[in-house]
Amino acid sequence: MKLIKNPENKGILVLLSIILVIGGFMAITSGKLEDWFGITWFSGPAMTNKIAFVSERDGKPKLYIMSLDGEDQMPLADEVGINSPPMFSPLGTKVAFIKKVGNEEQVFSVEMNGREPDQLTNTNGAKAQPGFSPDGKYISFISSGRVYIADSKGNNLEPVLPSHRETSEATLRRCVISAYSQYAWGSDSNSMLGVRVDENGNDSLVYLPALRDEIITLVQVISDQRGNSTLVMLPDINISECQTPTITPIAPVKGRFKITGIASAMKTGVFVITAFFDGQSTILELDVSEGKLIPIQITSDVIISNPSISPDGVDVVFIVKAIKKTAKDGLVRLSLTSKTAEVVALGKFADPIFPPTGDRLIAVEIKNDRRNIIAIEPSGEVRELTTDGKSYFPSLSPQSVK
Repeated sequence: MKLIKNPENKGILVLLSIILVIGGFMAITSGKLEDWFGITWFSGPAMTNKIAFVSERDGKPKLYIMSLDGEDQMPLADEVGINSPPMFSPLGTKVAFIKKVGNEEQVFSVEMNGREPDQLTNTNGAKAQPGFSPDGKYISFISSGRVYIADSKGNNLEPVLPSHRETSEATLRRCVISAYSQYAWGSDSNSMLGVRVDENGNDSLVYLPALRDEIITLVQVISDQRGNSTLVMLPDINISECQTPTITPIAPVKGRFKITGIASAMKTGVFVITAFFDGQSTILELDVSEGKLIPIQITSDVIISNPSISPDGVDVVFIVKAIKKTAKDGLVRLSLTSKTAEVVALGKFADPIFPPTGDRLIAVEIKNDRRNIIAIEPSGEVRELTTDGKSYFPSLSPQSVK
C-alpha cells in the first residue's frame, strides 16, 4: 500500500496503465491479438463446419459459404470477379481471396461479421494462391513469379522466393530471375516448398528451410554437353555447406518436366509432390523430420495432379487424367504407409480436399461443362452439395467437424 501511496510510484502505475490500454487498443485494431495469442474475440466469429466456394450462379464469380451438408448457402461477400480459390485462416475467422480492382489483382480477406472485405495488397502484377501460414501470422501469395509474405493485415510485404542468393546470382550473370509457379507452407510456419520454372520450361522442386534463408534444390533437370537431359533428385536434405550433396538420377527426360501439384500435412510435416514427364507421372514424398525425399510411384498413360493429404498425414488423394484409351479419369487414394492405391471414383474431378475429420472427400465433379461441389462418403456414396452447375474452388474451415 505504501508503494501505491507514494506519488512517484502512482505516476509510474498510471503511465503503465496508459501504455497497456493504448497497446491493447492497437493490438485489437491491428489484429495482433489473433496473430500473437490466438484470441479471436475482436476478429468476428469463427466459421466452423463451413465450406467456402466460388459460384457463377448469378453470372459472375462470387464468394459463397455453406454448411458441410450443402445447406444454408449464402454469399460471404458482395464482391464479384473472384478469380482464386478462397482460403480460410487457421482459426477460421477470415477467408482470403483474389479479385480485380481496376486493372490489377489484389488480395482481400473477409470475416463473417458483415463487414466489408479488407484489401490486403495494393501492388501491380497478377496474383495467385492466396493463403495463410499455419500459425496465421502471415498471408502469402504469388505475384509475377515471386512468392510474397506479409503480416495478416498485409503490412511488411516481402518476397521470400526467389531467395536472396537466387536473385543476386541471376543479376550477376545477367540472366532471367527464376519464376515460381507454386508453393506450400511447412507445418512450422517458417519453411516452404516451392516450384521454380527454368529458362527451358522445366520445373524444379526447391525447399526453403526457413524464411529469408537460402533454398535447397531437391529435384531438377540437368543437361550434359551433348544436350541429353536427366531428371535428378537430392534424396537427403540434411546437408551442411561443407558436404558434397549426393545426386540420384531418376530418369532421362526428352520433353519437359512439370510439377502438377504439391501438398503438405500440417500434423506430420510431410509433403507430397506429383509430376509429369514423357508420358508418365511420378509421386514423391518429402519427410522433413527425417530429411528424406522418396519416390513412391511412377505410372504411365495418365497425368496425376492436385494432391491433397489427409489431416493425419496417412493418405493422399489426387486427380488422374487419362492420356491413353487404356486408362480412365478419376480420383485415386494412396496410402503413404503401405503405398497401396485404390480408385475412389471414376469421372472428371477437380480440387479434391480432405475435411479435418479425414473420413470423406470434398471435390468438384465436372460433367458436360457443369461443375458442382460433391461429397464422397467412406461408403463410396456421392452427394451433390451444389446443383447450379457453376460452383468450384471449395475450401473447408479448419475447425470443421462432422
